Amino acid sequence: MQTPPSELRKMNREKLMAMGISSDIIDLFLGNTVYTPVQQTKIVQALARMDKTADRVHFVKFAVLARTGNAAFFRARQAEMYANLSKNAINVERFVGVGNNAAARLSNGAVVFCFPLDYLAWTEANANLADALNRQVDSLPKVQGKEIRIVGGISAAARRALESLGWKVVDNQKG
Repeated sequence: MQTPPSELRKMNREKLMAMGISSDIIDLFLGNTVYTPVQQTKIVQALARMDKTADRVHFVKFAVLARTGNAAFFRARQAEMYANLSKNAINVERFVGVGNNAAARLSNGAVVFCFPLDYLAWTEANANLADALNRQVDSLPKVQGKEIRIVGGISAAARRALESLGWKVVDNQKG
């Protein structure tokens, strides 16, 4: 039996409120029409699985910014990756805002970005994004490591460039 979209929205609202997310942010998230109700539900369910993780609001704020269907799909997969990271005995202490992005902060002080990419190639756009994220993460207090997790593979050039910035790269991760 399928759950009607109105019921999914109601369930998602209740779960987000139970996480301490403000009504204004919930309204923005649920009102973002680039998401399907199923994608929103995947995000909410993933965040709900991370019940010991603080500041999940940062991921919801990040999700609100999606402007295309591809970005919405990407955010839903990211949320699932973060929930899986948390499930695998890695203590995701909290989410932190990094510019317009959200990242996981582990209990050991490391900052982790999860990217549901099939393959990461080193392009000018990716180099600019990596540089910006690197500067923003380096400005956070007490960072004890930087890590990028990718579902698929990564080019040798991308790996070298990220590692030269001090990032640990973990590829071929289950989504």
